[in-house]
Amino acid sequence: MLTDLLVIEVSQGVAGPYASLLLAESGADVVKIEPLSGDRSRAFAGPNVNGSSAVFAALNRNKRSLALDTAAAEGRQVLLELIATADVLIRDAPGDVDLGGFGSDRVVDCVISPFGLEGPLSQAPGEELVVQAMAAIPRLIGNPGEEPFKCGPDMAQTCTGVMAFNGILAALFGRAMNGGGQRVDISMYGTLLHLQGALWSAMTDPDEWYGSHCEAYTKQAEHGYRTKNGNIYFNLYRGGEEQFNMLLIELGLEELIADPRFEMGGREAVGIGRYAYELKGVWEGAFRDKTKEEVAELLSRYDALATPVNDYTMLEAHPQMEALGMIDEVEPSNGAGYRTIRVPWTVEGEARPEAVAAPLLGQHSEEVLAQLLSYPSERIEELERERVVTQHAGIAAGGRRSS
Repeated sequence: MLTDLLVIEVSQGVAGPYASLLLAESGADVVKIEPLSGDRSRAFAGPNVNGSSAVFAALNRNKRSLALDTAAAEGRQVLLELIATADVLIRDAPGDVDLGGFGSDRVVDCVISPFGLEGPLSQAPGEELVVQAMAAIPRLIGNPGEEPFKCGPDMAQTCTGVMAFNGILAALFGRAMNGGGQRVDISMYGTLLHLQGALWSAMTDPDEWYGSHCEAYTKQAEHGYRTKNGNIYFNLYRGGEEQFNMLLIELGLEELIADPRFEMGGREAVGIGRYAYELKGVWEGAFRDKTKEEVAELLSRYDALATPVNDYTMLEAHPQMEALGMIDEVEPSNGAGYRTIRVPWTVEGEARPEAVAAPLLGQHSEEVLAQLLSYPSERIEELERERVVTQHAGIAAGGRRSS
C-alpha cells in the first residue's frame, strides 16, 4: 500500500481527480488544491451530496482540501512549497496554474491533457465528447451505416485516470530504483487510441474478415435477447455438441440441429458468433413465453454462460457486489450518509483505508499548511485575511483520516 506517500492534486473535473482517488484508495495522503471557487465538478448537475455534486463526492473521497488562490504570487509560492514536500504531483495541461520549473527532482509529475504535450493539438482545449470524436469512439457504438453515438460513461476521462494511476506507479517504482522523479505525460486522446489497439491490429488485411475483433466496426449493436420480462445475454463456450442439441430439443428447436449455422455446439449461433445476429429472432421466439430468470436457469443447466442484462437497481442488489465489498457507507461532515463504489482490488494482508467523505471546500486548509509546511498560526491567519487561503467556516483543524 502507499501509506506515507504525499500526493498534491492540482486538477479539476474527472481524469486527474480519478487518478488521485485511486492513489488515496491505496493509502496515499492526497491534498487537493482547489481554487477559492472550488473544483468545477462541485457544481456538476445531479444529486447534491453535502453541498456538492454526487460526481464530486464520488471522485474526491479520502482527500484533504486546501482552498488556495494560485493566481496570487503568495498563493503560487505556497503551492510550490507544498510540491517540494510531495512525492507525486497531478496537474492538468492546459491548466489554470503555471508550474513551470517548480524545482524538485524527486517528484513524480503527472501531466494530464486532452491531446498530449506535443504536436499541433498540444495547446487545444478538449472535453469528453471532443476527445471521443477525435478518437473515432462513436463509430464503435450503434449500428453500421447509422449516426454515431457517444459512449455512455465518460470513458476518455475515467480511463485516462486509470492510465495515469498506472503511469504514476511505474514512475514511483523507477524512483525507488534510481532515486529521481520523472514526468508522466498522459492524454485522453492517447488513452482512447490505446484501448482500440487490439481492434486495429486485427483489422490489418485479415485473410478472412471474421471474428469479434475484426468485426468491431461493422457488427450490429448488441442488446441481448428479449424474454418475457427483459433482456438476457448468453454464450455457449463451455458446453458440448450433445448438451447443445438437448437444449434445442427442450426449446422446441430440434429441426435446427442439422442447420450448419448451429454446428460447433452452437458457438457461432449466439453471442459474438458469425451467425448470431441473423439468428437472434429464432432464440427470441423460443424465449418469448419465458422470464429472463427462467431462461437463465434453463441455459445454465446446459452449461451456458447466461446473465440478465442488469439495470442499476438490480446491480446494486446483487449479492456479488456485497461479496466483493464494492459498496461502502460514507458519512459526510453534515451527517447525511451516502453509499459509494470502492476500487475493485484488495491487497492481501493490508486493510483498505476507511471510506471518508469528499471534503468541504477548504476543509483542511489550516491543517495542511500547519502540518506540511509548519506555518505558524500567525502566517496562516495573514493568508486568510488576504484571501490567498480560505478555511471552510465551522471546520476545526485536525480530523485527518487514519491510514
